[in-house]
Amino acid sequence: MANLGEKDELASNNPDLYFNSAMVNRYLENYESALSGFHAASLKDPSLNAELEVQKLVKVLIKLEDSIINKGQMKSKRFASLVSSLRNENVKLSLKLVTTRSLHEGLNKGLSLMVKVLVFIQHENLVPLYYVVSDSEGSCCILSVYGLRNGVIKESDTVTLLEPSYRSIRVSWKDKTYDFKALRADFRQQILLNGRVPSVQDATCSTIRAQHILP
Repeated sequence: MANLGEKDELASNNPDLYFNSAMVNRYLENYESALSGFHAASLKDPSLNAELEVQKLVKVLIKLEDSIINKGQMKSKRFASLVSSLRNENVKLSLKLVTTRSLHEGLNKGLSLMVKVLVFIQHENLVPLYYVVSDSEGSCCILSVYGLRNGVIKESDTVTLLEPSYRSIRVSWKDKTYDFKALRADFRQQILLNGRVPSVQDATCSTIRAQHILP
């Protein structure tokens, strides 16, 4: 029987483990770990095409950062109009309504955040759905949505996040740093869309599927 050291060595030399671990990290939005995992898998087995996954993820990070900087390429007057309209929203909430600057890293218990959707960010993977959103103070974030079908949330919609998950994301890769604020919603019940919980018909199942596993 192989001892623990031998098992660790076998695992460290298994490109499939690196690849599938990177897939999980990408799903969890641990972007730097995902990039490192895909890169390691590509070095150990180029046939996995893991370097393509690195390129795809870097492309996503560039899009996310640029979209926040450019406010989704929305014109100033349109942006100002959407942001100001949030102040007139009348949604009854049992949770305290705050703006982005009042959020802390992680899950914000007892709080809610109302944002306007500026733009949907297209990318090659099915999940998550990425949106650029702004709160009533004009502070922009990336909103990652899991568990809803593409097309349910549209530009100009008002999204209220219940007990939002908030992160400051900073990814360093090959002499380039990607830096942006991010919100995450894993289930439709964490969202009010224009004042209502999305319907069951709007929901979808988000899963992680392992690849390159022999039967």
